Amino acid sequence: MEYLCRPRYLPAVKLWGVAPTDSNPLPANAWLFGQDVVAPHSHTVLPAAQFDQLQHTAAAALGANPAAGASYLQALSHYLQVKGYTEVFTYQPADRFWIFQGIEAAICLALSLSPICLAYRLVLRRVT
Repeated sequence: MEYLCRPRYLPAVKLWGVAPTDSNPLPANAWLFGQDVVAPHSHTVLPAAQFDQLQHTAAAALGANPAAGASYLQALSHYLQVKGYTEVFTYQPADRFWIFQGIEAAICLALSLSPICLAYRLVLRRVT
Protein backbone atom coordinates (compact mmCIF):
# COMPACT_ATOMS: atom_id res chain seq x y z
CA MET A 1 0.00 0.00 0.00
CA GLU A 2 2.66 2.46 1.05
CA TYR A 3 4.78 2.37 -2.09
CA LEU A 4 2.31 1.30 -4.77
CA CYS A 5 -0.95 3.02 -3.88
CA ARG A 6 -0.28 5.91 -1.49
CA PRO A 7 1.76 8.04 -3.90
CA ARG A 8 -1.21 7.96 -6.31
CA TYR A 9 -4.08 8.90 -3.97
CA LEU A 10 -3.69 12.61 -4.73
CA PRO A 11 -1.48 14.27 -7.36
CA ALA A 12 1.95 15.15 -6.03
CA VAL A 13 2.98 18.78 -5.65
CA LYS A 14 5.90 20.05 -7.73
CA LEU A 15 8.13 22.86 -6.51
CA TRP A 16 9.88 24.34 -9.57
CA GLY A 17 12.87 26.64 -9.85
CA VAL A 18 14.70 25.91 -6.62
CA ALA A 19 18.35 26.91 -6.63
CA PRO A 20 20.60 23.87 -6.11
CA THR A 21 22.28 25.54 -3.13
CA ASP A 22 19.07 25.77 -1.09
CA SER A 23 19.36 23.24 1.71
CA ASN A 24 15.73 22.19 2.21
CA PRO A 25 13.05 24.24 0.45
CA LEU A 26 10.26 21.76 1.26
CA PRO A 27 7.65 22.26 3.98
CA ALA A 28 8.27 20.42 7.24
CA ASN A 29 7.62 16.65 7.16
CA ALA A 30 6.88 16.58 3.43
CA TRP A 31 7.13 13.17 1.74
CA LEU A 32 9.74 13.62 -1.00
CA PHE A 33 9.28 11.51 -4.16
CA GLY A 34 11.87 13.00 -6.45
CA GLN A 35 14.44 15.71 -6.91
CA ASP A 36 15.38 16.44 -10.51
CA VAL A 37 17.58 18.98 -12.28
CA VAL A 38 15.92 21.34 -14.77
CA ALA A 39 17.69 22.81 -17.81
CA PRO A 40 18.34 26.57 -17.80
CA HIS A 41 15.44 28.82 -18.83
CA SER A 42 13.02 25.93 -19.37
CA HIS A 43 10.80 23.40 -17.68
CA THR A 44 12.63 20.40 -19.14
CA VAL A 45 13.80 17.87 -16.57
CA LEU A 46 17.14 16.36 -17.51
CA PRO A 47 17.10 12.58 -17.98
CA ALA A 48 19.53 10.59 -15.86
CA ALA A 49 22.03 10.16 -18.73
CA GLN A 50 22.17 13.91 -19.38
CA PHE A 51 22.54 14.66 -15.67
CA ASP A 52 25.40 12.15 -15.42
CA GLN A 53 27.10 13.87 -18.36
CA LEU A 54 26.55 17.24 -16.68
CA GLN A 55 28.14 15.93 -13.48
CA HIS A 56 31.19 14.69 -15.39
CA THR A 57 31.49 18.05 -17.14
CA ALA A 58 31.19 19.89 -13.81
CA ALA A 59 33.75 17.62 -12.15
CA ALA A 60 36.20 18.24 -14.98
CA ALA A 61 35.59 22.00 -14.89
CA LEU A 62 35.95 22.15 -11.11
CA GLY A 63 38.86 19.73 -10.97
CA ALA A 64 36.96 18.01 -8.17
CA ASN A 65 36.72 14.36 -7.26
CA PRO A 66 33.14 13.03 -6.83
CA ALA A 67 34.44 10.79 -4.02
CA ALA A 68 35.30 13.93 -2.00
CA GLY A 69 31.82 13.92 -0.47
CA ALA A 70 30.17 17.05 0.90
CA SER A 71 32.71 19.48 -0.57
CA TYR A 72 32.11 18.06 -4.04
CA LEU A 73 28.34 18.33 -3.63
CA GLN A 74 28.65 21.97 -2.58
CA ALA A 75 30.91 22.72 -5.55
CA LEU A 76 28.53 20.90 -7.91
CA SER A 77 25.52 22.81 -6.54
CA HIS A 78 27.32 26.12 -6.97
CA TYR A 79 28.40 25.17 -10.52
CA LEU A 80 24.82 24.24 -11.47
CA GLN A 81 23.45 27.47 -10.02
CA VAL A 82 25.99 29.60 -11.88
CA LYS A 83 25.17 27.84 -15.16
CA GLY A 84 21.43 28.49 -14.67
CA TYR A 85 20.25 25.02 -13.69
CA THR A 86 17.51 24.70 -11.10
CA GLU A 87 15.78 21.83 -9.38
CA VAL A 88 12.23 20.55 -9.21
CA PHE A 89 11.03 18.70 -6.12
CA THR A 90 8.07 16.31 -6.29
CA TYR A 91 6.45 15.72 -2.92
CA GLN A 92 3.28 15.14 -0.91
CA PRO A 93 2.64 17.78 1.78
CA ALA A 94 2.41 16.58 5.38
CA ASP A 95 -1.12 17.97 5.76
CA ARG A 96 -2.40 15.18 3.50
CA PHE A 97 -1.48 12.51 6.06
CA TRP A 98 -4.98 12.11 7.52
CA ILE A 99 -6.58 12.18 4.09
CA PHE A 100 -4.34 9.28 3.10
CA GLN A 101 -5.18 7.46 6.34
CA GLY A 102 -8.89 7.85 5.61
CA ILE A 103 -8.47 6.53 2.07
CA GLU A 104 -6.52 3.53 3.34
CA ALA A 105 -9.10 2.85 6.07
CA ALA A 106 -11.86 2.86 3.43
CA ILE A 107 -9.85 0.48 1.23
CA CYS A 108 -9.23 -1.91 4.15
CA LEU A 109 -12.89 -1.76 5.15
CA ALA A 110 -14.00 -2.57 1.61
CA LEU A 111 -11.50 -5.43 1.37
CA SER A 112 -12.65 -6.90 4.67
CA LEU A 113 -16.37 -6.58 3.90
CA SER A 114 -16.08 -8.27 0.51
CA PRO A 115 -15.37 -11.80 1.81
CA ILE A 116 -17.99 -11.39 4.56
CA CYS A 117 -20.66 -10.51 1.98
CA LEU A 118 -19.54 -13.36 -0.25
CA ALA A 119 -19.69 -15.86 2.63
CA TYR A 120 -23.13 -14.60 3.67
CA ARG A 121 -24.40 -14.99 0.13
CA LEU A 122 -22.98 -18.52 -0.19
CA VAL A 123 -24.52 -19.58 3.13
CA LEU A 124 -27.94 -18.25 2.12
CA ARG A 125 -27.72 -20.09 -1.21
CA ARG A 126 -26.98 -23.39 0.58
CA VAL A 127 -29.81 -23.00 3.07
CA THR A 128 -32.49 -22.46 0.44
